Amino acid sequence: MVATIGIVWSDDLTWAGIQTERFVAAMKGVECSVTEHGTRGALAFRQPRELTREADINSGYDTADAASLVYFAGHGEPGKLITYGTDMLSNESTWAQQMVLGDGHLRWLVADGCRSLSLDFLKSSSKNWLTAFGGLRIILGWDYYANDEPLRGENFAERLLEGESLVEAWRHACEDTGDFVDMGNGQPFWAYLRAEKGGEATTSGDAWSTEAAPKAVISPDTFYWLSGSV
Repeated sequence: MVATIGIVWSDDLTWAGIQTERFVAAMKGVECSVTEHGTRGALAFRQPRELTREADINSGYDTADAASLVYFAGHGEPGKLITYGTDMLSNESTWAQQMVLGDGHLRWLVADGCRSLSLDFLKSSSKNWLTAFGGLRIILGWDYYANDEPLRGENFAERLLEGESLVEAWRHACEDTGDFVDMGNGQPFWAYLRAEKGGEATTSGDAWSTEAAPKAVISPDTFYWLSGSV
């Protein structure tokens, strides 16, 4: 199957929707097979068996596993993706332990939300991102607070098309667009988490290709996490 992209964003952030749109445009004609936002957004990552409300089950929302690479721009907490509607009273969140990502087409996830890849959470909970790797190869995100801005997705896409690996493209995009967060929380830290299985090719050099995405990493036995300041 030809590799495709997807986007999910939170409606209440100033730049999240624009950032994801620019990501799609910068990918220059690559098919976008997942588009969700607002309170439906977080549901795109949830396993069908984790949907308990009939309205959600029958909503026909796009599932993240329909794309090879999904870019999420929204809110985050350690091990959680959160999307809001147009006001702070309407929101939906999905915990890492509610996800099994990669049993479809998804191989790479950008979790562009605050503390989405917090090391403290990875250390403290057995029900964290590690259990969400159902074929997924890499998650790109933040160890600390992130800034809401319009150009990171475009920057990331341009670097992918120039041939940088996903890990390097994300690091450089964050270094170019990250900034001190006006919450008294200091400098943001990009992060990634990648899976490997003994004896198989490393995921560290994964790069974008318009042809078929690499194979799923099933039942990974090793995970690598890295963070750095912008």
